[in-house]
Amino acid sequence: MSIKIIALIGIILVLFSFTKCTTEKNQNSSIFAEASTVDMIHSIEREKKFTRWLSSKEYQSRFKNKSAFYKRHKAYPAYIEMDTLGNRRIIDIPYEPRFYWRCTSARSKEEFKKIHIKETLNRGKKLLSLSIINKDGIDIYTGTWVSENVFERESKKLEKYGITPPNFF
Repeated sequence: MSIKIIALIGIILVLFSFTKCTTEKNQNSSIFAEASTVDMIHSIEREKKFTRWLSSKEYQSRFKNKSAFYKRHKAYPAYIEMDTLGNRRIIDIPYEPRFYWRCTSARSKEEFKKIHIKETLNRGKKLLSLSIINKDGIDIYTGTWVSENVFERESKKLEKYGITPPNFF
């Protein structure tokens, strides 16, 4: 094959991928992040690891004094799912050595963006997991951040349950 044909094929592929990315971004212009992916291959292991569904009140009491609860259990809430009724279930992951983490749930997109900026830019954390549900036409965000220096290690722990970190646009 001549170099001109190979170059032409390369240009066509680049233009095609650019057009595809631009189209996808325009369709999702109101989205800034895509939720963590949750695969079906690990669904049995993941279901075993989840807590039972906690009512909003039970969830709030668990996090009222998060440091006491999680210090006692030597774990942190690596992934949280919420249903449209406000119930939540959690995958707690053991942590050693200790590091800083933060989670938040039931946030609007704008609230979540503000928290995300504060945690990543001001506090040096990375978003480990993100769950988004749509309730009455509004996206509700739930996420967990961890210290940047442990992000890779902690994301590998979640991968065992088929959960990957979120994507950003």
